[in-house]
Amino acid sequence: MEQHRDADRWTTEARVKLPGIDVITLGEHGLRSVEDYFDQRTLLEQLGVQVAVQPANVGPLAFGTSARFRTSNAGIPGALSMTWMDVRDKAEGEEVKQRVRTIAAEMARVPGFIGWVGIAIAERLYTLSLWDDPETIRQLTANAQHKAAVRRVFETNLGTALHTGVWVPDHLNPQWRRCPKWGTLIDPDRPDQSCPCGELPPERRTYI
Repeated sequence: MEQHRDADRWTTEARVKLPGIDVITLGEHGLRSVEDYFDQRTLLEQLGVQVAVQPANVGPLAFGTSARFRTSNAGIPGALSMTWMDVRDKAEGEEVKQRVRTIAAEMARVPGFIGWVGIAIAERLYTLSLWDDPETIRQLTANAQHKAAVRRVFETNLGTALHTGVWVPDHLNPQWRRCPKWGTLIDPDRPDQSCPCGELPPERRTYI
């Protein structure tokens, strides 16, 4: 299977095998119609697409989709930036998602960037990004795609509401890792701590 990815598309040349049926309708004068039915979920899964069936809302709960972008930076985060925007319709939502993807590609080149999560729930789109410290976030504002997105929001009619902010940690608990042999939880940031089996603490994972 050959796959092609870039910031805007995902294509594949994979072969798929689908269960399905043909419903043939006959009339007085012979064949009237042939309708094909196949397992659409199987098709998507064989193309490498995740399929999740869920309601849009259940009472006060709203459901959506998410994506994660992470680097190899396993540093302890010193700041979290969050942006959310409410959009009018699917077309606005797709434009915002596309712009977020291009900005995420720029983030990956900014020293001190740890990772990013994008979330879409109903009309609200969120991005949450982790950074080494608040100062590193300011580097992003000089990047071309970020500037273009800001102009699009504040100089045109994109979106119905917007909020941005930066948070710094009050406290962070250890990032516990489990020993693969004994199952003991170990703090990777304490070199003096090891599993009773004698294994050294596993390396810290990225925080997003």
